[in-house]
Amino acid sequence: MLKKEVWVKDLVPGISVTDMFIVAEMGSGPRPSGKEPLKFNLRDRTGIIRAHAWYDQDIDKYRELYDLVSEAYEEEKVVMVEGVVKFYKGERDIEIKRIEVLEEGEFEEFPTIASLGDERIERLWREMISFAEKRLDEEGDTPDSAFVRKLLEAFFSHPELSPRFKRSPGAKYYHHAIEGGLLEHTYNVLRLATGTAILFNRTYENPVSVPLVIAGAVLHDIGKIEAYAVGRRDIRETYEGQTIGHIFLGMRIVLELAQEIFSGEEMRKLPALLHIIASHHGYAEFGAPVEPRFPEAFIVYYADDLDAKLEHISRLPKELPAFSEMLRRVIYPPQDWGSSEPG
Repeated sequence: MLKKEVWVKDLVPGISVTDMFIVAEMGSGPRPSGKEPLKFNLRDRTGIIRAHAWYDQDIDKYRELYDLVSEAYEEEKVVMVEGVVKFYKGERDIEIKRIEVLEEGEFEEFPTIASLGDERIERLWREMISFAEKRLDEEGDTPDSAFVRKLLEAFFSHPELSPRFKRSPGAKYYHHAIEGGLLEHTYNVLRLATGTAILFNRTYENPVSVPLVIAGAVLHDIGKIEAYAVGRRDIRETYEGQTIGHIFLGMRIVLELAQEIFSGEEMRKLPALLHIIASHHGYAEFGAPVEPRFPEAFIVYYADDLDAKLEHISRLPKELPAFSEMLRRVIYPPQDWGSSEPG
């Protein structure tokens, strides 16, 4: 029985690889262009890597390759790949020499979707709750603190929302695309945004509402629990994710949760929180139905954007510099000033 030995994270240009993967995405259509190879993505629990296969201008060979890879993709079957890792158009890419679809029973099952793991997920969940509660306590018994405390307690203890939130990915591909990624991302945004709000209040006049920032940070991406689903092959958008989007889904979840626990007078605070959720992508071209209109919304937007970009950079190939499609630029490695020789 075949056993997986090589993982995507360990693939570097120049090495040969013969191992098993899942086809994560098709990059070519059923008709050959005549100039480009058949392109697709492969994945295991450690990441995704591009792959391509040439067909020597043989149309029948292209169709045979396409049908094989397409079948593996559609039916979420495991493929055995033989090839060489190269840099192709600025990215790691396996040039395929041979590929075959494996049947169940021919191989030992292996994890295909990355996960933070049960222990880390539970630890981050406890830490996030503790952090939010401590910062709210520091704000005292204000109306804003009371509103946010009641709302977050309902969320943290919710029998359906909280288990799904802990396990959800943060995105389909570009950042925190891992089981538990939404939790990790949210906790990072919470710390970044809360620290920024506190700094703002120590520096400038017209203080912001720290409790509102806390609520916005915790709940800004809650719609992703309904927008994404984790399968064997990939993290995929649900029907609701494709047709409604995680921002509107999140606003609906928060509205419904608030309606369960708040009176009419208390609900007057809700629109500000819904605005933070609605505007946390910053600009219309990035999917925001409205742009940030007050400081608390700006704080959550920039904290969200910063953490997403830094996590993406952290997952780029070890052999930097490398081109990032998400950021549309070449990214260089962290600068080690201590190793520089005097000029």
